Amino acid sequence: MDWENLGFSNSLCMSQISQLYNRTVNINTIRFFCPPNHIVSGETCLRVNCDDINDKLQDGNCVRITCEADHALQNGKCIRIECPLINQTLEDGKCVRIKCPVNQTLEDGKCVRIKCPANHTLQNGTCIRHNFFNRSFFSTK
Repeated sequence: MDWENLGFSNSLCMSQISQLYNRTVNINTIRFFCPPNHIVSGETCLRVNCDDINDKLQDGNCVRITCEADHALQNGKCIRIECPLINQTLEDGKCVRIKCPVNQTLEDGKCVRIKCPANHTLQNGTCIRHNFFNRSFFSTK
């Protein structure tokens, strides 16, 4: 960037030299930037591509045309239609756990350990393995 040609006027950064879009204001030139996937058109930015690969540009707007796995397109939005895990069910568009692994129980939608394997002690939801040879403990989930 050519910092020597920059100045401030009415709280805007002004430049006599611009590599992008130039608009003359008095004697100065405003450097005009557009966001990604846009180009300068007159004094505005015109969208030329969509940010998301699931969208398609139609009449200057991005419109959803496809959805990711486990979702379906409804009224231009992706709605979850199934959950990826077999121990989950769909409730109000969200996947909720309905079953936990062995030795765990479901509490407030989360699996909580209730029992440990042999030679382990349950401490704060974690199974601690007893090592009788050097009298130390090892944590296992």
